[in-house]
Parts: sequence; C-alpha cells; structure tokens
Amino acid sequence: MFSPFGFMGTQAGGGGDADATAYINEVISQGGSLSSGEQTAIQTLYTDLKSNSLYSEMVFMYPLMGGTPDSHKVEGLAPNDANTLLTWYGGISQSLAHTSAGVDKTIANSYGYGANNIIIQDMGSWDINNACLGGYVSTAITNDLGFLISSTTSAGGETRFQLNTPYDNNLVYGGIGEPNFSPYNNGSPPIGRWVISRTSQFLIRLFKNGTQVSENTSDNNLGYMPPGANLSLFSSNGYINAINSWDGVCGFMWGAVGLDNTQVSTLDGILATYLTSIGR
Repeated sequence: MFSPFGFMGTQAGGGGDADATAYINEVISQGGSLSSGEQTAIQTLYTDLKSNSLYSEMVFMYPLMGGTPDSHKVEGLAPNDANTLLTWYGGISQSLAHTSAGVDKTIANSYGYGANNIIIQDMGSWDINNACLGGYVSTAITNDLGFLISSTTSAGGETRFQLNTPYDNNLVYGGIGEPNFSPYNNGSPPIGRWVISRTSQFLIRLFKNGTQVSENTSDNNLGYMPPGANLSLFSSNGYINAINSWDGVCGFMWGAVGLDNTQVSTLDGILATYLTSIGR
C-alpha cells in the first residue's frame, strides 16, 4: 500500500526542523512568498506538533501558505511528492481565490474544488473507525450547502467522509461513516477551528476551537473509506459548479487518525498559536 503520509522526519542540525524546511522550500519553489516571520511560525508549528506526539498522527496537512494557487497546492507532510499536490478545478484555480489568508471562495466565479492524486484508502494508517478531519474557517457564508472536506466520490450516498461547515442556517455537520452525523447549531456563521473525530464504531465527536460541541454514539460502522476516491476540498464528489460548493475563507486543512478530546484540545492550541502568528 502506498503511504506517503504520516512519516517522521529528522531534525536538520542547526537549520530548523527538516520537515518544516522541506515544506518551506517547496512553497517557495512553487512561486509562493514567505516572510521570515512566517517561516519561523512554520518551524514552530512542526516542532510543536512533534513534541506533543501529534505529527505522527497526521495523515495530511495543507497549511495553504505562500499566497498563490501553486503554493497552496503543497501538502505539509510530503511536500516533495507530486501525488500530494492539489489540483484546482473551476474558478478556484484563479489567482484571486488565493491570498495571504488562504483560499478565498467568496470571490465571484470561485466555484470549484481541489483534489490530490492519493486514494483515500491509501493515505496513512486511518480507517473508517479511526479518522479525523479538521479545518480553519475565518469567513463563512451560510445557506450554501457546502462541503469543506469530502471525497471525490461516494458509494450510493452511503459513504460519509466529510466535514461540512457552514451548512444551512449556521449548522455544522461532520460525518465519518454512515448513516449518522454529529451536527451542531453554531447560531451564527461558523467561523473557527473545526474538527470531526471518530475514534470507534460508536463514537464520533464534533469540536469547535478545541472544545467538544456535539457527539453521536449510534452504530456508524456501515460506512467505509470511499473506494477509489481522492481527497476533495471545498466541494463534494468533485463538483465544479455551485452544487455542494463551500463558500468562505479557509486558512488550514488537515486529516489525522482519530483523536481524543485531550489530543484535539492540544492540537487546537498549537494551531491557534500558529494561525495568530501568521495573521490569520
């Protein structure tokens, strides 16, 4: 099984974290621009993830740095692997949709999605009962029925591998497995750091800014990892048009094996510090 994600890198002597440096170099090689402060923040992000035993739990990570479509394609765990690069489809491929804040889908004609070339089943060590998805939303437009993270295909609507934020009327839905979601009514446009984590057949939890806001303990084991599907960002099933197209500004996206409440809280603190340090 091809598994480029979730490896542990070595520390570069005197030159910062080797994995952080590899990501920085690839962002720059793809035409992105990073200030010295942003590079320092990236280094700190990686060392903090590793010192808290969270880096090895990650399956994919898209920090969306550099401010260009090409630099935002770069994945953070295996930045030199061409298969992990995102491809932008539709209006989201235009440069106006890529800023220092991340990916901005509020602009005109920004329908579309991003997808990589790794089959979800082959990404790291997760499975349907041990998976987690997360994303940071700094601007949210409600009533758009949008998918923040999904798969490029589903099996007859039975596969749930998605984090929906925002959904209709400020509701946030997370689904890993079938048939149940863990929904939450945010009461306002759902800005924040969102995580959906499934740690067993009977437990899926939704978190906002590191705090659990809902859970579902129903039997969810009817789902399975989407066969032959790639990761899809900002849309469901690879739709380029308005169907299921998420609308907002996103500054960070990631996936991991299932994380418990303590791990989610620790990870959220690391991400909050990082995002603040880069002005997001």
